[in-house]
Amino acid sequence: MDTEYYPVSVKIDGKTHFLIYYYLDGGDRFLIHDQKLITGIESPKKAQNLPNPNMHILWQEAVEIDVDLAFKTLRDITDTKTSFSEQNSYILNCVNILEDFLRSFEIESDFAAYRTDLLENVYDKIFWGNNLPAMTPEGESYQPNWKIEELEALEEYMLAMKQAVLPKILESY
Repeated sequence: MDTEYYPVSVKIDGKTHFLIYYYLDGGDRFLIHDQKLITGIESPKKAQNLPNPNMHILWQEAVEIDVDLAFKTLRDITDTKTSFSEQNSYILNCVNILEDFLRSFEIESDFAAYRTDLLENVYDKIFWGNNLPAMTPEGESYQPNWKIEELEALEEYMLAMKQAVLPKILESY
């Protein structure tokens, strides 16, 4: 089966970047060429700028990720010490997309020190806090309660990933 590619818009530091991601070898990753992200491909018309214009891009399944909103949401949770499904979704999507960037540039190992038991517990709370219908019994929901050290560990991890990823986005094609 041919690889399927998906358009994604990523808002980071107030600017939206249009990218293409796909699944390969156990994880999602972004399309890169000569160690640079391919950006600006937000429509079929602009697909002619891709290394291979005949790529199978599923335009109808475009994804939008707002990294800025995820950081704002994290600050809001720090004030309330609890989070709701929508907040957990913003943060989970942000963490996943930032990790996809790391995988794309094969720098995941640079962040291994962040993946402590504390952060794994935080990830579980965010995941279960999404209250996905397939995972949450009907009529039930879970709103995580947070400790400051959990939120600080998450923010530190997200910020480190953002700082590693942003230059790669800015120097893209």
